Amino acid sequence: MRRKRQIETPEKSAIRKKKDRESRRLRKAAKQAAEERRSVAPNKSLADQERAGKDLEGIKDFRKHTYIEMPECFTFDKTR
Repeated sequence: MRRKRQIETPEKSAIRKKKDRESRRLRKAAKQAAEERRSVAPNKSLADQERAGKDLEGIKDFRKHTYIEMPECFTFDKTR
């Protein structure tokens, strides 16, 4: 049994392109959210360790620095 070919109308083409754009945006948003969660995770673990009473003397605490001092004290890993 042969399938009938459907003719691509401009309306269908526009709908498909819109769906592709939306799915790309969703993937991009999910990727950004995952990156943000990864960057927040070390901060959360630092607070958890502090609450548990662990010694944090060897660890740089970002909360004690001003916004201007941050680039001088910390380097960001751009490979993640």
